[in-house]
Amino acid sequence: MKRKFFIVAAIILFGLPVRAEQPKSLFYLTRDPKSVRSFLAHADKVDILVPAWYSVDSNGLVSGGPNPLVLETARQHHVPIMPIVVNNGFSQEDFHKLVMNRAAYETMSGSLRAACKENGYIGFQFDFENIHWTDRSALSSMVAYVASEFHSAKLQLTIATVPNAPGAPGEGGFSNWIYENWRGAYDLSALAQSVDLICLMTYDQHTRWTAPGPVAGWAWTTGNLDYALKFVPREKLSRIHRHRRRPGSRQGLRRPRRMGSRRPFRLVFLLSRRLARMDIFHRRPHVPRALYAGKRPRPAGILLLGSRG
Repeated sequence: MKRKFFIVAAIILFGLPVRAEQPKSLFYLTRDPKSVRSFLAHADKVDILVPAWYSVDSNGLVSGGPNPLVLETARQHHVPIMPIVVNNGFSQEDFHKLVMNRAAYETMSGSLRAACKENGYIGFQFDFENIHWTDRSALSSMVAYVASEFHSAKLQLTIATVPNAPGAPGEGGFSNWIYENWRGAYDLSALAQSVDLICLMTYDQHTRWTAPGPVAGWAWTTGNLDYALKFVPREKLSRIHRHRRRPGSRQGLRRPRRMGSRRPFRLVFLLSRRLARMDIFHRRPHVPRALYAGKRPRPAGILLLGSRG
């Protein structure tokens, strides 16, 4: 789910009491040249770099490595690095083999700690997805073991999780399927006891298998955050959001007469060919607007969804 984005921004309170620390920004970096160039141009504005550099297979074999230019730039700007490690190909079968084999995930843990020592990382972020709900306990046990090993080495372990409110399958075949294969494996309470931070991937609310709608509507997003806060301490929870232009998304778009309209539009999308950042505001009291980061791109179109009352 997260491999197709260009830039993702997360605002967090990282590992310290809420009143003692200002929010920090995580820059999620891919190997895409545009993503790399964006980090190189804005390294001085990034608090923590989270590059997608590593993967692990069913036997615990860790593959990947840093981009030397990115690594050196981060060091020059004193930006801590916490790479992502994903389950290879998001293969459900291979991940099941990994979490059921203690020797395999012990091997993974050792390799990740060695990478931290060699490259100066502050830790790693797990991005394990497409996990069957029956592996829920096994995932929590594996995370607890790795977190213990990391903390003994004064390293941090974080994990990205798929939003899973209300904590059970909903009605319909798609709701059952997505809970069984994507949402049901994350025991937020157990994970929060082990890791330093849980990064809630608040997307995609709507997909090609659902009715048309926003990537992350306001009510859906806040609902998932409120649900997560029932199990995760506030200082251990962050939100990840992403926005991208889908193929064919230009079709059917229409430009509004006035961007300054006082009508309570529910959602504002600004779709562009080179989108660097987009902020969404949903209904009152949020003011509909869209923001750019970097050079102003040529818009592919603007879509407004919502009431006109």
